[in-house]
Amino acid sequence: MAPQRALPDSLSHRSFEAVERYARFVRQMKIGLPAVAIVITAVILIWPLFSKREPGFTLAFSELKDFDDTLRMEQPRFVGADSHNRLFAIEAQSAYQPALNDEEIFLDTIVADVKSEGDSWIALDAPTGVFRQHDEVLELSGQVNVFSNLGYEIHGRQLRLDLKEGVVVSERTVFGQGPFGVFEAGGLDTDVDGAFLRLHSGVKMTVYPQNAQ
Repeated sequence: MAPQRALPDSLSHRSFEAVERYARFVRQMKIGLPAVAIVITAVILIWPLFSKREPGFTLAFSELKDFDDTLRMEQPRFVGADSHNRLFAIEAQSAYQPALNDEEIFLDTIVADVKSEGDSWIALDAPTGVFRQHDEVLELSGQVNVFSNLGYEIHGRQLRLDLKEGVVVSERTVFGQGPFGVFEAGGLDTDVDGAFLRLHSGVKMTVYPQNAQ
């Protein structure tokens, strides 16, 4: 058997560098490929949220967390306009979509705002809620609060913001106040433009005479 020839020092050094570069490449791919896979999967899951909305609707979030068969988001923000060109923004601390094609997105620690063309606005907040994308309805539950620039406040345990119709509706006990006085009722409906406020079922009201018209 012919004796093996030793590699020159320069060639041995180049071979060692090549091996090190390859090892670094493998390590980077072990980290990079899963990250790329998560981004691609996220795009696949999020795309239906965009494609089912009217132009101008956007969804943003700060982080995907506990990524599995459900879409989980941190600090999601939905921004857009309804069919009457009212601007709306819905923000939450976190959200999740139970299934890929599910129309419902469950939200925690919610703040929502709706502004009409006439500069009227309402602001809502609640600890939990469900946003039904197709119906353009935000169901709020827990301690729900509604404030209006016209001087109205509404408080209750369950309210529904219907973006298509531009109304806030509740079939549960609500109480609040306005320029005319304070009230309590078994339900209500009001529009976001401030054109009307209707109280239903067991209405109790204290009217301030100086503000009544």
